Amino acid sequence: WLFGLVPLSFATGPLGVQLVLLASLVISIGSWVTVIVGIVITSFFFPNMLRKGTVVNISSDAGRVGSVVEPLYAATKGAVITFSKSVARDVARAGVTVNTVCPGVTDTPALREVAAARPGVVDGMTRAVPMRRAGQPAEVAAAVAFFASEEASYITGQTLSVSGGLTMV
Repeated sequence: WLFGLVPLSFATGPLGVQLVLLASLVISIGSWVTVIVGIVITSFFFPNMLRKGTVVNISSDAGRVGSVVEPLYAATKGAVITFSKSVARDVARAGVTVNTVCPGVTDTPALREVAAARPGVVDGMTRAVPMRRAGQPAEVAAAVAFFASEEASYITGQTLSVSGGLTMV
């Protein structure tokens, strides 16, 4: 039982795909709530931004390229990206820009918790990054600041990966 609510059974198929999908479904409910909250917040602020403004959403590279272990997480992050692109088309004439930043492996307290709980996992993740290191929160913040700046006033509907070259789409 997962969280005492959802019965789990091990699949006989490759890598227990049924188990992974069921666990991912339960875990991704929080991700879907995040998407819905983002849509509600964006809808709330748009009437006041119809002359000029900037929206920068945060997604994940999983939403750009998919994820073997977390398909529903990737789907929610893909929803953020496509929502941003669609809104960008709707509000561009009003001078509002909407873009998305997709952090890759980033040195955060959550990543450090994963490293402590599952030794070797984070090392494997950073080895997959061409720059061979995790990003820093300040590097992600710099991408957000750029999209929010006057220098990016003619950029809208774009998705920028801050991933050390892991995602080159």
